[in-house]
Amino acid sequence: MGDKMRIARLMHRLRKTAVSDLFELPELPAIDFLKNEGFSQKIIHRFFMPFFAGVCLDPDIKASSRVFGYVFRLFAEGDVALPEQGMAAIPIQLAESLPPESIWLTANVKSITGRGVVLASGVEIQGDAVVIATEGPEVSRLLKKPSAGVSRGEWCLYFGTDQPPIDAPYLVLNGENQGWVNSLTVPSAVAPSYAPAGRSLISVVVVGHQTEAPGTVEAVVRSDLKQWFGTSIDTWRHIKTYHIPHALPDQRPPLPNPTAGPSLPHPNVYVCGEYNSVPGIQWALLSGRQAAEQILEDRRKRPDRSLRASGQTV
Repeated sequence: MGDKMRIARLMHRLRKTAVSDLFELPELPAIDFLKNEGFSQKIIHRFFMPFFAGVCLDPDIKASSRVFGYVFRLFAEGDVALPEQGMAAIPIQLAESLPPESIWLTANVKSITGRGVVLASGVEIQGDAVVIATEGPEVSRLLKKPSAGVSRGEWCLYFGTDQPPIDAPYLVLNGENQGWVNSLTVPSAVAPSYAPAGRSLISVVVVGHQTEAPGTVEAVVRSDLKQWFGTSIDTWRHIKTYHIPHALPDQRPPLPNPTAGPSLPHPNVYVCGEYNSVPGIQWALLSGRQAAEQILEDRRKRPDRSLRASGQTV
């Protein structure tokens, strides 16, 4: 049986499995799962490794086979989409139903006290519940607990050009595993609103190399891409480089079931977010919904207390 047939067989099997059941399947590192499925070394190294490295920021693809199964199922079921107005459209939509004064930006939380928080500025904010929705290391700091796991970081570089290397909605993978670039896309080929008329936006992802300086990363990326596309990249204008040290949690086994619901580390303190879960905005959103539902359920059990009509989000 060839790799194409194995992919089709795996896609069929995963699509028949309920999402909740995917996270109850026997678990092992994704690289071992693929070998057990009989895939050739060629497709593992030239496709699965760069593709899954971009999904989980794990170049060795030792993340849980449950994560792999879920992600592979998603791509088997439909296309990938981008919000027309950018990823910021998601939090903006969530915030539209809240009073403007209820959201504070750049207000770092120093500590949690009972049903409230103390900001770095010394301001105290009280509420009926505290929800921690941030990256894992910050959750550990606020809860004064040892870090729950390792963070996976990435570099995201953006360039502008009037001559994109591809003018189609494709994900270009580094199948040769040479250099630092993991993948490249042209977001404006999917959503034209991402670039001015006549221009294109190029997005490049680098996995690893987290201690390097931004200037070094840009220089190496340009050198790598020149090997891919030639001297045309010399005309690309660098727009922005983002270093995201806590982009994702480590996904190695054992992986908790993200459908199980939120944890309650202390009375009136709730935790939600992508860490200790599965990569993807949908899981971050689901964990927030689960936390909100748990808060409402806890209040129903204590009818003498009710949620306040308004609060503050930091």
